[in-house]
Amino acid sequence: MLVPTQDPDAWGVFDYLTDHTDTPIPDATWHTALQHTTDADELTIIGIHAHKAAPAIAETSYRQAVEAGHTRAMFNLAHLLQQAGREEEGEGFYRRAVEAGNTRAMFNLALMLAGAGRGEEAEGFYRQAVEAGDTDAMVNLGHLLADAGRGEEAEGFYRRAVEAGHTRAMVNLGNVLADAGRGEEAEGFYRRAVEAGHTGAMFNLGNVLRQAGRGEEAEGFYRQAVEAGHTSAMFNLGHLLADAGRGEEAEGFYRQAVEAGHTRAMFNLGHLLADAGRGEEAEGFYRQAVEAGDTNAMVNLGHLLAGAGRREEAEDFYRQAVEAGDTDAMVNLGHLLADAGRREEAEGFYRRAVEAGHTRAMFNLALMLAETGREEEAEGFYRRAVEAGHTGAMFNLALMLADAGREEEARVFFQRAGEASDSSAGPVQ
Repeated sequence: MLVPTQDPDAWGVFDYLTDHTDTPIPDATWHTALQHTTDADELTIIGIHAHKAAPAIAETSYRQAVEAGHTRAMFNLAHLLQQAGREEEGEGFYRRAVEAGNTRAMFNLALMLAGAGRGEEAEGFYRQAVEAGDTDAMVNLGHLLADAGRGEEAEGFYRRAVEAGHTRAMVNLGNVLADAGRGEEAEGFYRRAVEAGHTGAMFNLGNVLRQAGRGEEAEGFYRQAVEAGHTSAMFNLGHLLADAGRGEEAEGFYRQAVEAGHTRAMFNLGHLLADAGRGEEAEGFYRQAVEAGDTNAMVNLGHLLAGAGRREEAEDFYRQAVEAGDTDAMVNLGHLLADAGRREEAEGFYRRAVEAGHTRAMFNLALMLAETGREEEAEGFYRRAVEAGHTGAMFNLALMLADAGREEEARVFFQRAGEASDSSAGPVQ
């Protein structure tokens, strides 16, 4: 619907109709509006009203305004084309708007280029927007530089945005400082962002405080973030409480995170329940984590099932983890197969783990080889495990050398095992 304006020769689009009705405006109405004006401002206004409801009309309107040199129309047309997936065309109009001095075009063009992996070009346009005083550009440029490993430059732009009161800049600056080991400085900026109500800052501040050994303070900020619905805060708070021996409370927060789909929470909750002797419940959460692709859950579920005598099921989960490259799973599968008398298969998995540098695999392989009379090979793997600091390997190697009459060598390894003061040293898997 068209309505008169203060200019007797101009018509406007009825605002109530475009803003408050769900009934689409017929194309004929839009075309009528276009036919009644050639003014670039009015064409741009029609484009704005049609931007979501009738993109084709908006494009036509913006293009007519662009022909008249209307800068805002250039920006809006670029944005419309970008939203339609026509980035190449959109880029052209953003560039025209940039040439006309449109700051938001500088920002949007930089954002689009950064998303396309054209970081160097993006940097240039962000810098133009920064020179024009755009604080969002300061933040985004900081982010671009930080991702490129140029933390010192990023810090400078974040600080400029912080001075302008930009909350996200406070958080990002805190992140840069925390990553650089400047936790005390990071804390200050996180606290400012927390005061501004930023949920991510509550979470990050909790992390910094926890790393500094200030668990009680960390708990408070995690709880604030949890109240705001931050899933990772639920997980981290659960972890903090579990480490503090407050398992019942930890369980509650892990469960909240699980309900929000947090995979590591599924794993940690399974681990917590398994440690509490609630194996059946633990199995359920491990299985959820496995379905989400968590390799550690495959290993732990295999361990849980093996302990319950469900060896065939355990083997299946260990094999899944092995396929994902998990070396602990290779060792555990080797142990399971060795116990089942399938030593040749077990040896293969132990050797794969040894190649990956797994110390316990060296020890277990040596033990199995020694038990089958392959002492020379066993000695080699014991020595590798000893070099990696495995006390049990020192003791077993000493025993093997002593049995072979090599007392002087044996004495050296007995002494090393004793110095390591490992009360559990011995031929155990």
